[in-house]
Amino acid sequence: MFIVCVQHKLYKTMRKVPLSLEGVLDEETFEKARLYQLDRSQFGFWSGLYSQLELTVSYWLHITE
Repeated sequence: MFIVCVQHKLYKTMRKVPLSLEGVLDEETFEKARLYQLDRSQFGFWSGLYSQLELTVSYWLHITE
């Protein structure tokens, strides 16, 4: 979970093409990729949280039966 948070913060703050990718990616392509990864990161967080809650409730209901 820590790495996911660090990567999400990186996607939010990194707005320019890194020096190592200059000449390989243009600004527009980099921005599209960055925004895609940001959306994917947010979806993954909420999807994972829902799955964890669903599993926890399922175990809890099974134990209390």
